[in-house]
Amino acid sequence: MKRKRNLYFLTEKLTNRVLILYLSNLLKSFKRSAKNEKSNRSLNKLTNEKLDNQSVSLP
Repeated sequence: MKRKRNLYFLTEKLTNRVLILYLSNLLKSFKRSAKNEKSNRSLNKLTNEKLDNQSVSLP
């Protein structure tokens, strides 16, 4: 019985660590995308025009 209880606590700790790592990486990703969004807005203000998403064909 004691062995099962120890195994439960070990798996619970491992699950918590994985969850914390996943959430911290997700938060970093959100921060990066928000930072990119801000830089795109300031670029629009500087050029005073919207970004053109059309493909460019080279000869």
